[in-house]
Amino acid sequence: LGHAVGDATLQEVAQLLVREARTLDTAGRWGGEEFLLLLPELSLEAAGEVAERFRALIEGHTFSHGQLLTASL
Repeated sequence: LGHAVGDATLQEVAQLLVREARTLDTAGRWGGEEFLLLLPELSLEAAGEVAERFRALIEGHTFSHGQLLTASL
């Protein structure tokens, strides 16, 4: 779909993460199409649950280009 659509998709993913994160969390792009979340004050188990929730959120979102994405942890 081209670089412009890819860039817009990355921005939409970032907006989803920022919108759904707690105020003390930090979302960022790690590189390429990889993102990270810093989740202070959460146990490893709770962080895993948050990561799964975000993965499902991305997969369930219809992006502006009309396509669905897959996401992995």
